Amino acid sequence: MKYLENFAEPEIFNLPSLAFPKPYRHCLVIPAFNEDISFLGGLAPALNEDSLLIVVINQPPEHPEEINQALFEELTNASFSQSAALYLSHHPATTADILVVDRFRQPISKKEGVGLARKIGCDLALALISQGQLQSHWIHTSDCDTHLPSSYFEATDRIEGSAALYPFEHKALTEDAQESLAATQIYEQGLHHYVNHLKASGSPYGFHSLGSCIAVNASYYAKVRGFPKRPAGEDFYLLNKLVKLAPLCELTEPTLLINARRSLRTPFGTGKAVNQIMEEQQYHCYNPEIFTELKILIARINDMENYRGDYHRWLSSLPVSILSVLRTLNIEQLMQHLQKTPPQQAAKHTHLWFDGLKTLRFVHLLRDRYPDIPIKSY
Repeated sequence: MKYLENFAEPEIFNLPSLAFPKPYRHCLVIPAFNEDISFLGGLAPALNEDSLLIVVINQPPEHPEEINQALFEELTNASFSQSAALYLSHHPATTADILVVDRFRQPISKKEGVGLARKIGCDLALALISQGQLQSHWIHTSDCDTHLPSSYFEATDRIEGSAALYPFEHKALTEDAQESLAATQIYEQGLHHYVNHLKASGSPYGFHSLGSCIAVNASYYAKVRGFPKRPAGEDFYLLNKLVKLAPLCELTEPTLLINARRSLRTPFGTGKAVNQIMEEQQYHCYNPEIFTELKILIARINDMENYRGDYHRWLSSLPVSILSVLRTLNIEQLMQHLQKTPPQQAAKHTHLWFDGLKTLRFVHLLRDRYPDIPIKSY
């Protein structure tokens, strides 16, 4: 496979030296940074003898190793095979075999962060699928704060698509999470606010992108060259690429429970937002009027074929507020591309250009015109 030969992380080349005792049906990839062994308890219901758990213990440079070292020792205490930084092991908290990856003694740069950690784990899973060591073509990835149900893997057994997205709910699953539960639920409400409005506007990018709730089809994972090496948002960027190739499957069950804990592990996302809500005692979400403008734009994009190649006339038909934002997004570049595109494919190409990232930028650029509103007033 071209991806494994040219774009996968070097850890995959240590796999042939490991003595896997059997083939596995499913796998789960977990990045672990500053975690203790208790996270296995939340994953255990989904794991069994047919599962392989891949744990990538990682940290940035100049970060104290003590916590990660303790987790590493706990996980590798019953190792039965080793190859460089890879360790096959058992732990009494689960019946699944565990493939432990040591990327804390060889730290991951701050610029690459959790994105690289996920990529290492998923690249290993892809290599094992290619070797026939893993039977399912689905690579599951989640986080240490997520609790998985026993039906977790079964949910992807009979579906197709480039990725599967699990529904989620934040709960206080540990005592220390109780204090941040209310703030986390407000943040979750904001996530639903955004995605629900995208769906209502007709956007093809109206879906959640939480790294704890994703399974990716191995062949499509290779086509988009894996998780991007980013300190945060790696889930968003991966799904933004995958949905352009094949539909995402939004599962209706089972619901994954995410612990409402405070965290500073990534520079943005849930942890930082929850800390901000707790400190400021308020949270704002996008003004619904922005999505009224977005709905107009999506409808006009879907109508592009009727302009028969006269896309500058199509542009001039847009409301001034929308046109101004699109010019900021450099839509002239798209106009040049569409001159070489059959009119019946114009809408498709425009949706590929106006993707999830540009949609988010569109929303942000309209915030000056339509200020955010307090989340509780929505």
